Amino acid sequence: MRVRLQSELVKDQIMPALETLRKSTKFFSPFTQKQLILFQEYFRFLSFKEKTQITRRGEPVDFLGFILKGQVHGFVENQHKITLAEGDCLGHMACMKLAGCEVQQIDYFAKEDGYIAIIRLDDLRTLQKRDSEFSTFIYKQISLFTLNSVSQQYLGQEYQSIPEQTIVETTTKKIMFMLDQLGVKPDPEPNKKKKEKQIMEEPRNLRFFWNQLEQRDKRAFVQNCTLIETKTQELLVRAHQASNVFYIVLDGELIEFQQNQPSVIFKQGDTIGLKQFLINANQENNIISRMKCLLLRITKSNLDDIATVSGQSVCSIITMLTRFEAQKLKELFEKQFKDEQQGLQRKVVALVDELSHTFKSVSKKDQQSASQLMNNFFEIDVNKMKQDDKSAASQLEKQIIAPLYLLDVYKDLVAKRYYQPNEVKDRKDPMFESGLSIFIRDKLSEQRTQAQKKKEELKKARKLGKTIKEEDDDIEIHMDPNQLVLEELNNDYYKIVDERDKFQEYTYLLEQQIKQMKDEFKEMKEEHQRMQTQIRKNEMHKELLTLDLASQLLQPTDRTTKKKHTLYDNYLVQVQENKKFKKTVQVAEKVLTMSQLHKLQS
Repeated sequence: MRVRLQSELVKDQIMPALETLRKSTKFFSPFTQKQLILFQEYFRFLSFKEKTQITRRGEPVDFLGFILKGQVHGFVENQHKITLAEGDCLGHMACMKLAGCEVQQIDYFAKEDGYIAIIRLDDLRTLQKRDSEFSTFIYKQISLFTLNSVSQQYLGQEYQSIPEQTIVETTTKKIMFMLDQLGVKPDPEPNKKKKEKQIMEEPRNLRFFWNQLEQRDKRAFVQNCTLIETKTQELLVRAHQASNVFYIVLDGELIEFQQNQPSVIFKQGDTIGLKQFLINANQENNIISRMKCLLLRITKSNLDDIATVSGQSVCSIITMLTRFEAQKLKELFEKQFKDEQQGLQRKVVALVDELSHTFKSVSKKDQQSASQLMNNFFEIDVNKMKQDDKSAASQLEKQIIAPLYLLDVYKDLVAKRYYQPNEVKDRKDPMFESGLSIFIRDKLSEQRTQAQKKKEELKKARKLGKTIKEEDDDIEIHMDPNQLVLEELNNDYYKIVDERDKFQEYTYLLEQQIKQMKDEFKEMKEEHQRMQTQIRKNEMHKELLTLDLASQLLQPTDRTTKKKHTLYDNYLVQVQENKKFKKTVQVAEKVLTMSQLHKLQS
């Protein structure tokens, strides 16, 4: 069966809401008026009521959604974890293909009435081919939103910390003087044959994401990036410069000096300036190479060149970089978490040793029971800690930490299937296993019932001789092939019936017009004949009166002598010629009339 998803909001309601979000949210603030119109065209706007379930844990993530109005509560095991408001996003991490995000991890319920803008992930991939420029812009915004979400979850701070804007002209002379003193030379010509080889020699994390790209995307990336080499103590990035470029470190180390904060060292496999590139901000600090380094330089114009050839390739590249940055944020959190847990475990072990020396010795059974109680209290294996100084949290590397604002990082939520016993009835629905989320399933079922009612009304209208205009829909979700073929045949049949009705109405109108034209033409012809006869009579009478020969018309021709009156006989000859000419004109008019009628009927 062919199921179509329709927008439930009127265009007059959509644009004011998008304009409000552009003024009040960070995600929509970079949108232009043209991009808002494209957003309105490609997305579907659906309404939801209070207590409507938007997502269900365990179901696949199949859409990208933006809340335009209202609030949505997120629950994990019946515990409230998060509240999403206007401008928040759903499904962005699945769009960026982060590990463990292909399955819903949180149950979202509507707190109040509102509406949401959604687009299915399959349609978003199709959009990459249809409109590469807009899809690239959307992917950059989703990438920034995803990295901000991961940074909030793991580090408790925003990813896009925009520095204060400074005037470039005031610092250009000083920076140019420093560059002249350092002896910076122009970038060497890139060696395209060695680029891909250099990328393949990257560390495990970057190589892992790089290998997941298709060969077409790899080729497009390599052909449009630039391979550069820096010397020791060479200035790579100037502070407060416009960030339209970012780098990937292939070899060597670089250092970033920060005010009132420890310096940051960039090693092999790190990215430089990606955050500022995504948010279109200026660089915060100077970055200098500590040794001879090899880097890949990617500019905004490079991505635009890739987008002109293939919008799908540039979206895949942005997705790869986003996954890599999210993995770095996760590793940073795990390192901090590991250090904290190791420090806590050392304190616990020291406390246990101190207690064992302070108090009297106890029996082995009491010691084991006390150790078991302490293990259950601290959730730490003290004996194992003595043998191997590793945190239990270090095993998180083998697990998938469920993202998307998940605060409880100690549970592996991805490995479970969250089907409650009361959900067995829902699972019998054939649409449950079709890869659609619960919100889209409910909306499709509502629209399916509405479509059925419209079909019944259409049948009744056809019986009464009326026609109803059917609206065309853009998004199509294909279900059972047999039902799909039957539905297509029915749709084709109704289209043919509608076309036949329209043709019959058009034919009837043409026939009425032709009949009316014939009657008018006949009346005009008769009137023309009467006028011509009257004109000839008047002219003849006038001519005879002027010549004073009217009395001669009363004299007949002398047939015995065969003498004719000259004027009268010439007049009769002229009348006969006029009759012949009149017949010729009538025949020509009939021929023209028949040809015109034939054209109208055809």
